Amino acid sequence: MRSRAGAAGTLLVIAAMGAVMTPAGAAPAEVVPLVSGSTGTGADGDVPAGAPAMADPTYDAEVVALMAATSGRTVAAQEERLERQAASNTTLAALQRAGHDFDGAFLADDGGLVVRATPGTPDARAATAAGATVAPARFGEAELVALADELAELDPTGVSTVQVDVAADRLVVGTAGDVSAEAAAFLAEHDAAVAAVDTPAYSTNAATVRGGDAVYTPGGGRCSAGFPARDRAGARYMIWAGHCNEGGGTFTSGGERIGTSAGSAFTSYDGTPDRDIGALRIDADDTVVTRVNPYGTSGYNLDAPLGASRPAVGTELCKSGSTTGITCGRITGYDVSVNYTDAQGRQVAQVSGLMTTTVCTEGGDSGGAYTTGGYAVGLTSGGPSTQRCTYNGGFQSGKSSLVQPVTDALAYYGLTYG
Repeated sequence: MRSRAGAAGTLLVIAAMGAVMTPAGAAPAEVVPLVSGSTGTGADGDVPAGAPAMADPTYDAEVVALMAATSGRTVAAQEERLERQAASNTTLAALQRAGHDFDGAFLADDGGLVVRATPGTPDARAATAAGATVAPARFGEAELVALADELAELDPTGVSTVQVDVAADRLVVGTAGDVSAEAAAFLAEHDAAVAAVDTPAYSTNAATVRGGDAVYTPGGGRCSAGFPARDRAGARYMIWAGHCNEGGGTFTSGGERIGTSAGSAFTSYDGTPDRDIGALRIDADDTVVTRVNPYGTSGYNLDAPLGASRPAVGTELCKSGSTTGITCGRITGYDVSVNYTDAQGRQVAQVSGLMTTTVCTEGGDSGGAYTTGGYAVGLTSGGPSTQRCTYNGGFQSGKSSLVQPVTDALAYYGLTYG
């Protein structure tokens, strides 16, 4: 892996203040929504044909130093960790492209790849030959996802989040206050596979157009910009958090209109399952780019020119947001659902398909850009409502965020990255 310092490309920030929501059963707290994006000209949003799932990226020396200082590693150890996780995710993508199927995959603390498979099977042998560690599962990702789907059909009272923890081989159910009788019976019935943990209240982080720039909603709220995308006809969009453009209308950045809402999968108070996925149709005279707002750092390794990726659990990454700047952490799970409630305790939305991370976010970061190794990974959805972050604080202990995977957002609208 190579480190270097340099100037970052120009980025714009757009933020929007959306509805403040808290998981069911949790005490409300004041929050600010976030959304991030990029603006500029040129073809830097184009993705090279056949680009690898995780290339050998050039990392910005300043951001690596920030990650090292806040992770407790030396700069050399941090570089080695980033280099190894990039290699592990490349290996995983290559195995999957070759047709191998695993019941979950994650990264060990040192960045090495671990896959869930039955020893001796063709999939396990291929993984071992590629340098991965094979760990058989008692339950496995598929069974845990099925349990999560079963729980989603029950009364959600008291259930804040539901996460498949591939590394621990458990379904982790976050609870806030007393759970419904149906949920309590489910937890008791599946206690071998399910772990219930006390979880803080979560709220959405809602706000032109580099990733992480502030974007303003028609109602004056602020979010943070996400990533560029195109449809088959070449029309240009920005994908970000659905709650940021739930109400439709036109959106601005730096006092200039940048686009109009093209759709949101998030509808408050409708009583049906939601996804926190939204898209803006970008005006002809504006441009969204794959560069990311570095908020005072050089930021080369924050840009995402190589495409969208779904890295393994355990991958370290950083986020750009208009409230908290550059914060970092690691992916802790996929297939997570959360129950958002308002200040009166009413359920606003039950959102599924999220990723969890240890990245710190606050209100106004919603929609903001998560990247690693030159790839776009996620868009801020929400975080604990009482959480406070150190601005440009890198890794911060005890923090978390809920994130919409970029690959899922693109697939939902049938868009191509860039």
